[in-house]
Amino acid sequence: MIYFKDKAYNGVVCGIKSTDVSYLKLTIKAPSGYDNKYYCCLLVLREFFSMTEGPLYNSIRGGGFAYECALEYNCILGEVSLRIYRSSDIISALREAIKILKYYCNNEMKENELSIAKSSAYYSIFNNQETVSDRASQTIFLSLKNLNLNFYQELLSNVEKITTKDMLYVCQTYLSKIVNFKIDKKNALMGSTLSIICCSEKTEEIVNALKQKNDIINFGDICNVDVTQLYQFFKTYDIISALKLSSYKDNLYGNHPNMLNDDNILEEDNVLEEDNILEEDNTSDEDNTLDDDNTSDDDNTSDDDNTSGDDNTSDDDNTSDECFDISCCSVHSEDDSYPGSSDHEKL
Repeated sequence: MIYFKDKAYNGVVCGIKSTDVSYLKLTIKAPSGYDNKYYCCLLVLREFFSMTEGPLYNSIRGGGFAYECALEYNCILGEVSLRIYRSSDIISALREAIKILKYYCNNEMKENELSIAKSSAYYSIFNNQETVSDRASQTIFLSLKNLNLNFYQELLSNVEKITTKDMLYVCQTYLSKIVNFKIDKKNALMGSTLSIICCSEKTEEIVNALKQKNDIINFGDICNVDVTQLYQFFKTYDIISALKLSSYKDNLYGNHPNMLNDDNILEEDNVLEEDNILEEDNTSDEDNTLDDDNTSDDDNTSDDDNTSGDDNTSDDDNTSDECFDISCCSVHSEDDSYPGSSDHEKL
């Protein structure tokens, strides 16, 4: 345990060439469990900052900085996350998000804003129990999670009792961790993490922008890693050893920087020998091809009889692909804010 504490780190940016937009997730620790006393407040807070035409939506989506920005609450893991999805300007989107969250940490939410957030929470609760089948599923979810069957009735009552002062307290207690986030050992041990995936050409720009000290964003130095180093970090949680790991291209040759040069020299010296060996092998192979061709003709007759059975496999592949599409999680799927929710739209 001491080993991991000494090597704790909480911020990485990874560049990949397969995208031209950026993705960000900033996570902080929060109370876990559906029975914690701040569950209802965090639930309403999540609805307020995730709803369409909410403050984050209007500022970030309306400003053209990102396709989506939302606040997520996973009460099973005890995490609150700021998520920015498909951003063309991730730093500007993050700056706008921090500015909005900071405002609500210093000012009480208006009554009409709280009313809208509660209405959004009500809709989410009722939407999970739209049909008899949904209600039956909810009963199973509640039983599996050892919750009272009257959980949703009590939740509706508790949501109605929330005041603007309650929301201000929750913002100052938990959202302030996002506003005051730092890339350091202290925040890492608190469970605060930051990850950014972006285009390879934008990594240096993002690293430099996060270094700059200003009134809104002052996160500190963030490590720029490639995919190979990122996997190593996930395996060991040691950022130093991950940064020492060579790139994927070098890793193919045993992580030795000089291996590429050595291999080139060896290849040049052995070209003639390999060509001679190949020519000798080819002459013997040509002599054997005539015998092999005669036997292959006899074998192919039995294979032709079995082709009809192979034609039916395409239908099975299509059905498996459909099942795969249905079972895959979407980036827009529901989180664990509620005990049970419909992951897919009804057909």
